[in-house]
Amino acid sequence: DHWEDLIPKDIIFYKDLTQHWLKTKTKRQRRIWNYFVLGVPKNSIAPRLKENTKFVAITIKTLQKEFLDLICKN
Repeated sequence: DHWEDLIPKDIIFYKDLTQHWLKTKTKRQRRIWNYFVLGVPKNSIAPRLKENTKFVAITIKTLQKEFLDLICKN
């Protein structure tokens, strides 16, 4: 659990940061991201959502990079 070493104040900060970041994403991007962070294998997300496999893979890669950049800045 990545939250174990954080103090409660930091946990709240990162949860708020994540919620704000998600609000800037489209509904389609949020659906893909939610499946991804829940541990659904990348190659299983597209069929479940009836989406293009290549689109889903690129979306996940883009969102991962954005999210990690956001976390690293803060």
